[in-house]
Amino acid sequence: MASTLLGSRRTAARGGAVALLASAVASAALLLPATPAQAAVTNQTLVGSAAGTKVTLLNGTVSSGATAPSGLTTPYTGKTSSNSTASVVVPGLLTTGVVSSKVATTAITGGKRITSTASVAGVDLLNGLVKATAVQSTSRVSVVNGIATPSSTPNFLGLAVAGTTLPLSIPKNFTVDVPGVAKVVLNKSVATQLSDNAARQVSAGIEVTLLSAVGAYGAGTVIDVAPTAAAATLPTTQLGAAVGGLGYSTRVAAVVDGVLKVTSGPTAAQAMPAGGTAGKNVTNSTVGVHLSTILNTGTLANTVNGSRTASYSRSTVTSNVTAVNLLGGLVRADAVKAVAQSSKKSGYPAVKTGQSTLVNLVIGGKAIPVDVAPNTTVSVLGLVTVTVNQQIRTTTGITVNALDVKVVGAGLGLPVGSHITVASADAWVGTAG
Repeated sequence: MASTLLGSRRTAARGGAVALLASAVASAALLLPATPAQAAVTNQTLVGSAAGTKVTLLNGTVSSGATAPSGLTTPYTGKTSSNSTASVVVPGLLTTGVVSSKVATTAITGGKRITSTASVAGVDLLNGLVKATAVQSTSRVSVVNGIATPSSTPNFLGLAVAGTTLPLSIPKNFTVDVPGVAKVVLNKSVATQLSDNAARQVSAGIEVTLLSAVGAYGAGTVIDVAPTAAAATLPTTQLGAAVGGLGYSTRVAAVVDGVLKVTSGPTAAQAMPAGGTAGKNVTNSTVGVHLSTILNTGTLANTVNGSRTASYSRSTVTSNVTAVNLLGGLVRADAVKAVAQSSKKSGYPAVKTGQSTLVNLVIGGKAIPVDVAPNTTVSVLGLVTVTVNQQIRTTTGITVNALDVKVVGAGLGLPVGSHITVASADAWVGTAG
C-alpha cells in the first residue's frame, strides 16, 4: 500500500520543489546564533540525549520509541553514556542499518561542554523516498566563563530525496515538500537561549512529517532520524533526595577475547529525569527486537514515574516485554515484567521494593511459576544458567531483572560468559534529604 501511494505521487513532486533541490541547497544561507552577554554562573546541570530513530503520531503518542537511546543528567565532566543496535525496522516507514548514540560531558578551557551524537547507517524512509548511506547529528551546549552557548553539526553521506542526490553540506532546517506525501526537514536545528547562563539545542539529521496516511500511520506522523538534544540548565529550588532510574527491555553482552562487550544495547530504554516526572508516567516503547536465534521479542515498553519534594522522594521504574524467545526457544515466555521502586522520607533511610511477573515462562522445557522468589536460578543441560526475578540491592536503590541468562556452554551462538538480560528496572533515590 505504501509503495503504491508513494509511487503515484513522487513523479508529480519531482516536477515542483524537488527538481530545484540540489541548487537550492547550495545557495541557502546559514543562520548563526547570537552571542549571549557575559555572566559568572558556573554550576549548570548538563543534560543530553541521543537516539537512532523515533516515530511519533500526530497526537503525541510514541509509536516506535527512541532506538539505541543514550542520556545523561549531571553537573560533572568526564561522564559518558552510549548505546548501539544492529538495525531498526518499522514496517512501511523506515529501515536502517547499524545505529549508535553517545552523550558525553567534557572539560573545556574556561568551563564544560555536553555533546550528544547519533549515527545511523543505511537509512531508507517511506520505501526509498528519503535515502542515505549514513546520517549523523550532533547537539552540544558549551559553558565558558558561565556563558552557555548551543550549537549543532550534521553529517550526511549519500543523501537523496525523491531520487535527487543532495550535496554533503546541508543548511540548517532545509525543508523539502513532497506534495501530498511528506514534508522533509534536513539538518533540523533548534537553538534556544534560555538565559545568559542556560541554553538548549535540539537537532535531528532528518525529520519527516507525513502529509497523508501510510498504512496504519496517519497524516501528521513524525519520523526522526538521529534525534539529539543537549542543554545546560540552572539549579532549581532546593528539594529533597534526588531520584533516578532506568528501564530497558533487552541487552546482550558477549565476551570477546576475555572482555565483556555489548552487542545489542539496551532497547526501548527510558531514564528517570533528575527532578522526577511530577508523578506522571513517561514511557518509551517499540515494536520488538530480532537478533537471529539469540533474541526475539514482541512489543517492548519501559516506564518511569518519579516524585521529588522537600520531604519525600520516590522513583518507580517498570519494564515490560512480550513474546520472549531466547536461544532458539531454550527460554521463552508470553510476557515478562520487572518493577523496581525506591522511596525516601526526609531523615529516614530509603525503602526498596522489587517484583518480577512471568507469564508462561518455560526454561529448557520446564514451566516456571508466574511469581518466583528473588534470585531463583535454573540450569539447563550445562548450556545456560538463568536467574529469574534477579534483585540487586544497594543502600539507595534496587535493580530488578526479570530474566538474566548467562551462557555457560558452547553451541548457542554466543561465547561462553555472555549475558542476555530481559526486562530490567533500576530505581534509586539520593542520600540527601
